[in-house]
Amino acid sequence: YDSLRVSYRNYIDKITANTQLQWLYYALLTGDKSKISYEDRKHLRELGLSHLLAISGLHIGLIFAVGFYSSKWLLRVSHLSVRQSIQLNKLFVFVGFSCSFVYVYLSDFIVSASRALLMLGCYLVIYNLGKNPVRWRSILYALSVVLFIDPFALLNPGLYFSFLAVTIIFLLTKNTVNLSLGFLKRFAQLLQVQCALFVGLLPLSLYYFSGTSVIGLLINLIAVPLVGVLLLPFLIFYSLVYSLLDVSGLLSLVDSALYYGYQLLLSIPND
Repeated sequence: YDSLRVSYRNYIDKITANTQLQWLYYALLTGDKSKISYEDRKHLRELGLSHLLAISGLHIGLIFAVGFYSSKWLLRVSHLSVRQSIQLNKLFVFVGFSCSFVYVYLSDFIVSASRALLMLGCYLVIYNLGKNPVRWRSILYALSVVLFIDPFALLNPGLYFSFLAVTIIFLLTKNTVNLSLGFLKRFAQLLQVQCALFVGLLPLSLYYFSGTSVIGLLINLIAVPLVGVLLLPFLIFYSLVYSLLDVSGLLSLVDSALYYGYQLLLSIPND
């Protein structure tokens, strides 16, 4: 099994070679941060962007959505006849969860990814049993399973950052599903969540990193949607079609634009 993970990482290393931000693409697709230099780690910490490289609920949710809707689309275009007794929704959920599991496996089951996968699994099981998928119950089950599998996870700072961040988000997003919210109200909610995360995680940041990034409050409003909603799906698509089509030119364009933006962020004075 380790050889499969190594082969996957070698493949990602190959298809992202000769790019200026290879360490970013490699970390997002594999969870391995070994390619990030000390200087880049320092810059990301100063900008408050270190968390973007940790595979989290956003990444797991996107992978699940890709598997869920892709299987749904494939069944529709194939025009296969399916008996009415078969619950297709459970099949689509299984495909989506399987994709998420493979993604977490290839990332070597890091804490943030394992937490997100377990929470997703708990939520899906509770939902398919016809119970009310209470979010707090999902958090409790996920934490219990993580500690049962690896009690020494308590020594990993990522455990505290991960679960505390999710708890804060759950406290402030009770009306997230309300589709009647306009753009300005959603942006205000996003800003509120960002400020709450900054304050809530401040004690942990001061304890583990002896400081925090104030400008990260603003940068994350752009960086989180950019990396999570646009860049990661693009990288997944690129890694899947690379062996079939030569799309290296497309990655070069994206890489140039991102590198230019990264250089602009580095030009911000430290004071």
